[in-house]
Amino acid sequence: WNEITLTEQILYIVAAASTILLLIRTVLSMIGVDSNFEQNAATVAFRPFTVRGVLSFFSIGAWVTIVAYKAVCNFPLSFGIGAAAGLLTVFLTARAFQKAMQLRNSKKGNPENLTGACGEVYVTIPPRGEGKGKVSIMAERDRLCVFSAIAYEDNKIPTGTRVRVAEVLEADFLLVERFEKDRPEN
Repeated sequence: WNEITLTEQILYIVAAASTILLLIRTVLSMIGVDSNFEQNAATVAFRPFTVRGVLSFFSIGAWVTIVAYKAVCNFPLSFGIGAAAGLLTVFLTARAFQKAMQLRNSKKGNPENLTGACGEVYVTIPPRGEGKGKVSIMAERDRLCVFSAIAYEDNKIPTGTRVRVAEVLEADFLLVERFEKDRPEN
């Protein structure tokens, strides 16, 4: 450690720290603890400037700069090569996530076609205006899809109740009501 330059020490610290943080973030994402703002199914925008993008830039950029510096011993050139590699990584990572989100959204089918579709409550839906639940609906091409839903009525709709989609509010958000014969007696 003492035999390398201060510049190399800084590069190793940046490379190691960003790589460890990127690995932690990846593991959290794989087990479902990652935040939704980068993975919002309704947003399939090309967004390179996310936490994951910045960590990728520093991780790959620093490691490539270290390797280039050892090869050519010219820091400005090595830094330029590392920065280019970091930017390419950010671009490719953002593009990969964009494609993954498009694939995920295409599996949901076309939500506009769901009005009138029948399904079942997957997570209890609170009474109108008190929160969201989840419904599972057989969508296009016989795929069972889960959507967020709110109640059309003033009573909660428990898990397992059959419902009909009254309206598609957003791409992944439905307004549902019980089937007539499944309505509670007053």
